[in-house]
This record gives sequence, C-alpha cells and structure tokens, in this order.
Amino acid sequence: MNIILIISTVVIGLVTLVYLYSKWRHSYWKRIGVAELDPEFFFGNLKDMVKEDTSIAETFLNFYTLFKQLDVKCGGVYMRFNPGFVPIQPGLIKYIIQKNFEYFNSHLVQT
Repeated sequence: MNIILIISTVVIGLVTLVYLYSKWRHSYWKRIGVAELDPEFFFGNLKDMVKEDTSIAETFLNFYTLFKQLDVKCGGVYMRFNPGFVPIQPGLIKYIIQKNFEYFNSHLVQT
C-alpha cells in the first residue's frame, strides 16, 4: 500500500511538472508582449503540419494571414515548445532580410 502511494505521488508530480513547464514555455510571446496564437499542448501551433494535413509553407501562410487580420506588426507562434517569430510588416521583413539575415537563416530546418 505504501509503495503504491509513493509511486502515484511521483507520477502525479511528474505530470504536474510537465504541464507547468509546457504552460510556461507556451507563454513566452505573451510575457514579452507580442501577439500570439493559442498553442496546443505538445504541438504548439504546428498540429496540422505534424499530422501532415498542411505543408510548412501553408502553415506559415496561415500564421501570416491570421496575424495580418489582427493588424499587428509581428506575431509569435510555437513550434512544439520553441517560440517562432512571424514578421508581418513589410518594413520589418525588409530589415530582417537586409540587416539581420545571418541570425535568422536556417533556424527552422537544421541541416
């Protein structure tokens, strides 16, 4: 009886820690004041892409369209537990491509 209580307490504690860690990771954009889409547990905002319902291009086009409708300069999404930046304003996109390209190229796909 005592061992079952210990094991169940450890399992409940681990599940709680994983849940709290997920909520903390999925609040990054909100904590720094950037518009974000509501993420789903484990998948973040990439559930359709992970299920192979949409391609990466369609997924990010959907993100762009949703943020454009919200009339924001930029937005944040979650790629599983990692934050991803989605620039919307043309001037910001131009600045990133011209001035900060070395910081943003190939961050989504690791080769």
